[in-house]
Amino acid sequence: MDINSYISSGIIETYVMGLCTPEEKIEMESLRHQYPQLNEAVAQYETDLENDLLKNATAPGTEIDEQVLH
Repeated sequence: MDINSYISSGIIETYVMGLCTPEEKIEMESLRHQYPQLNEAVAQYETDLENDLLKNATAPGTEIDEQVLH
């Protein structure tokens, strides 16, 4: 298997976001045991995604606070 092509296929993104099929999830989890670079790619994508979300995060306004309290 060409693991670099597999990583480039977009499977990492769908796996991390929980959008892959059950079959893809099983395959990914099996391959993660065989290919350390796959684990690295998953960890890197998770870190990048978290950093992007935190960088673009905004605090909710007071309107949200009031809605939640009601």
